[in-house]
Amino acid sequence: PFFHTLLTTDIVRIVSVLGGILLFYTIYDYLFHVNAMFLFDKRTRSIYKITGLIFKKRLMAFDEMTILTNSECGLISYSIGRKKKQFVKNYSISDTFSNSKKSMVREKEYVENILNPILKFIED
Repeated sequence: PFFHTLLTTDIVRIVSVLGGILLFYTIYDYLFHVNAMFLFDKRTRSIYKITGLIFKKRLMAFDEMTILTNSECGLISYSIGRKKKQFVKNYSISDTFSNSKKSMVREKEYVENILNPILKFIED
């Protein structure tokens, strides 16, 4: 707004449109990608992905699930996928872990406090 007198109206319109697109993309990314949760429903023995406030999608049954360890550029992360289609479509369930001491401690805590209870929950 402060440089409005120095810029032509065409440049202001282009910058405004690009800013609007970036704002829309940021809101969309937050609602549907960053803010995703996984629901492990024991009653239906299914895994659901909940995005936004009301969107709930069934991903797979407990007996179809497998845990994958992804390794890219020295970073390790965990994801879940269907047994027969695990490399086609999988869902990340952890942050990335590196080879540093802090990251190894975080990975150990993740495996003990989150991953093992998920596996135990699914087996019961």
